[in-house]
Amino acid sequence: MSSAEHPRRGRPPVMEPETRRRLVLDAAAAVFAEHGYAEASIEEIARACGMSRKTIYGLYPSKEELLSALLAAAVPDDEASETFLGADFEESVNRVMDRICAAALAPREIALLRLVIAEARLAPEFAAAYYRSTVERGRRFLAAELKRLGAAFGRPADDAEQLADILFGAAVAGPLIHALVGDSVTHTPEDTVRRTRRIVAALVRSPPG
Repeated sequence: MSSAEHPRRGRPPVMEPETRRRLVLDAAAAVFAEHGYAEASIEEIARACGMSRKTIYGLYPSKEELLSALLAAAVPDDEASETFLGADFEESVNRVMDRICAAALAPREIALLRLVIAEARLAPEFAAAYYRSTVERGRRFLAAELKRLGAAFGRPADDAEQLADILFGAAVAGPLIHALVGDSVTHTPEDTVRRTRRIVAALVRSPPG
């Protein structure tokens, strides 16, 4: 029999570190949603992603650190403003908001927020971590990008903080509330983009006074 009929079986391909982390975070989100943060265990998360506890602990030494990583994934990392720089200030702000909305309004993040609210009394550290890692960090990220983009297009720097507050509240907090109360209307990513475009246009064409 030829070697083609009996292909040699080698070692399975090595999983990329980022792929492994993503699988662990996806499994953690599912386990936290099913069992609650306080009751969830690393062993259950390991089973859910098909990895060993040793592998999980090698990536995240504690459940708290795993939670922090999961929450941090909802906010884009700091990066150079050139990534978002468009033809004008409005287009550039739209690019920033696209990134923030895509992350913050993803189904996994909405499920996490529901879990935070449900577990706030049993695990107050969960709610505190959520606020630090998503709300505070997301707003800081937006304000910093607005300052950098404003400087690139000659806008007053003191507009950035107020504009960040209004944009974050209108484009992110509003849709989150609708999702949390079980809004029966299905909002597609395209709906979110159109809505955010209208909000950005209304705000950046008339700078806050």
